[in-house]
Amino acid sequence: SAKHFLFEITERTLVSDPAAGQKSINWLHEQGYRVALDDFGTGYSSLAYLHQFPLDEIKLDGSFIQDVQSNQASRTVVKSVVDMAHALELSVTAEGVELESHLHYLREIGCDNWQGFLMSPAVDAVEFITLVEDSLNSNKNEISLQQSVG
Repeated sequence: SAKHFLFEITERTLVSDPAAGQKSINWLHEQGYRVALDDFGTGYSSLAYLHQFPLDEIKLDGSFIQDVQSNQASRTVVKSVVDMAHALELSVTAEGVELESHLHYLREIGCDNWQGFLMSPAVDAVEFITLVEDSLNSNKNEISLQQSVG
């Protein structure tokens, strides 16, 4: 089912041709797919995309997560993005979660999902296929390469 697929588009792609991005995102939604804005916060007009394009999720760039345990400004930015996204009825996935302290903070502020080396290091194509096969064989009927924060 299309609803089980999430397409990610980077800010850089939207900046290069916003009209084509709008057309593509609209088409994906018409087909029932979900769309996430990847690497959120690294482009120069991120906030415009949150209301200009019909997005379902933002993926907060890992550069914002790296020092949340020691930097108040980073914590404030991450919490503000999560609160703003939720107010716009978007879910948030935090990228680059490497430490338990990162995950603890994300749980504390209500971030929806996370991904990063804390869950698993990057895997090559053969390991990925094995991961998928193992997941399907365990009768989960679903594969997720990110985790819910809660």
